[in-house]
Amino acid sequence: MPVSITTFTGDEMAEAVIKDMYDLQTNVSGLCAFQSQSATNSSFSIRGVGTSSQNFGLESSVGLYVDGVYRARQNSMINNLVDVAAVEVLRGPQGTLFGKNTPSGAILVSTIAPSHDGDNSFIEATFGNYGLVNLSGAMSFSAIEDVLAFRATAFSSSRDGTISDVILGEDTLNDRNRWGARFQALYTPNDDVSFRVIADYSGIGEICCGAPVQLSNFQALEIPEKFGSDATLPSLCGTVFAGGDAFYDREVAVSFLPESSMTDRGLSAELNWDIDDDYTFVSISAYRNFESFDNLDTDFTDADLFGTSNLSEQESFSQEIRLDYTGDKLNYILGAYYFTQELDLEYSLYTDTLFNPFFLAQFQGAFDPLFAGLDGISALTSGFIAPTAVAAPNGTGVDHVVAQEHESYALFAQLDYQFTDELTLTAGIRYTDESKDLATEFSENLPGGEDFPTFFANTTELAIGGGLAGAALGNIGAALLSGQAPTAADLEATRPFQTIGWGFNALGATTAARPNIVESIADDQITGTLKLSWQPNRDTLVYGSYGTGYKSGGTNTGRIANGFAPLFDAETSQSFELGIKKDFRDYDLRINAAAHYTTVEDSQANTFTGNGFNLQNAGDYEISGFEVEAT
Repeated sequence: MPVSITTFTGDEMAEAVIKDMYDLQTNVSGLCAFQSQSATNSSFSIRGVGTSSQNFGLESSVGLYVDGVYRARQNSMINNLVDVAAVEVLRGPQGTLFGKNTPSGAILVSTIAPSHDGDNSFIEATFGNYGLVNLSGAMSFSAIEDVLAFRATAFSSSRDGTISDVILGEDTLNDRNRWGARFQALYTPNDDVSFRVIADYSGIGEICCGAPVQLSNFQALEIPEKFGSDATLPSLCGTVFAGGDAFYDREVAVSFLPESSMTDRGLSAELNWDIDDDYTFVSISAYRNFESFDNLDTDFTDADLFGTSNLSEQESFSQEIRLDYTGDKLNYILGAYYFTQELDLEYSLYTDTLFNPFFLAQFQGAFDPLFAGLDGISALTSGFIAPTAVAAPNGTGVDHVVAQEHESYALFAQLDYQFTDELTLTAGIRYTDESKDLATEFSENLPGGEDFPTFFANTTELAIGGGLAGAALGNIGAALLSGQAPTAADLEATRPFQTIGWGFNALGATTAARPNIVESIADDQITGTLKLSWQPNRDTLVYGSYGTGYKSGGTNTGRIANGFAPLFDAETSQSFELGIKKDFRDYDLRINAAAHYTTVEDSQANTFTGNGFNLQNAGDYEISGFEVEAT
């Protein structure tokens, strides 16, 4: 095949102890699989090109497929690889044959189909350190000889954590608790028709993820008198890690253990009909539902500052039809693809008991005289002048609810033409049309139902407001001592600091009130590939290829600052590749080598900006390199 590809059979995966996607990356050059704050934020990249999963409006740059069905959420793929016939990792843009989003490549997983003889049944148990226990098994059985067969598969995986919390216990974080089952039916009424139905369900419920501190932010490097949050935390909690040994000892200190849970379920049906010796009709229909929830201590300290919860549900339907032709010199595929999904998200950033003193500590007591003066005058006037209100009260939720609808259509064709027995041309083209509709409702919920105040847009305005309020407080005191009523202007100047929640809006995009979003995006793209391969003998294949990839634009499902666009444009890629595949049979050796050059335009990036994430098209970049695999 004229493409850089790594393939593992089920037996090879067993020999290499590949149990999940994280094991797979250790055996495939250029493939990376990684987690960030939670198990629901898992991502994949190939040759350095990938996409963050931290924003639910992003889609993967690596197409993920199981039994021909596209998996829209990257984290749905991190569960155990059980009862698998083969895994293929295709590098570089795959912009013709595969359903969606393959500007970086594709990972194809094929499970073992039912059989009539039951020879591929198995039971397996694996034990390891940290209390690891993997159990799995599968069994095929025949209901109607050579006509109807069934297969049942089940697995579970459990393990203690690998990160300890100094207060909450040893080996408590990054544990493993996974399970799943799959049931299949294969109907083959004659030699020309096969119909396969697969129903699957899997789940994850883990304490994930720990984030050890490698470097203290007590004081900025080479910037005198510039201090970070670690300078404030010792007065609020008992433990602040300075990095170093605690990082390498895999220790953390958090307020509560993080929670990550996911359920993934689906139903697919694949029909293969050999119309005659040359033509085969293929249809793959699938429904999938994916739900995830995480509740995280996102200040990553044992100070009770704040946390975030994330509840999402993704529901999708896909339909692919293909007509495959096989001839003497010419092979081709014609196809159409349809995909639709609904994405619902409920997100909350909520404050805890120490958030208010932590917020005030950033001002190093600058507001103390104002607070003391207001509280004193309030006591003297028996509450006629209101006292100081809590700036950032415990139990506040900064929330948003997202609903996104997404439709995608595609037409594609690919051919292989043999000029000679040694020289083959491969050409493919795909037209894709995408549309997405986004509706986001933002809310800021103070305890008790009070309205969320919007006095100060940033900390600079807050500092100015504090100065004006201090001056107004002096005027109010003088007026009261002389028996006169304070002026309306002076009372208005102090009113922000007498209103609960007055500090939140100054923190910026993370907590600031903002209007709701209703937006739509639509785009289309033509992608394709052109390859020329030369096979002088059965042991040697040399090829050159050019390919383009496309990932549609999208919608930002996070809480973003006013002024940032909630929509981002499509990401595209193009790649040139030269490769050789060579078998040295006398030495039982196979070499696969490739050199590649890839450009990515309008890269979609989710960047942390200090008090939140901003999702935008970040620009263009180039990647070049080479890879060698020897077996």
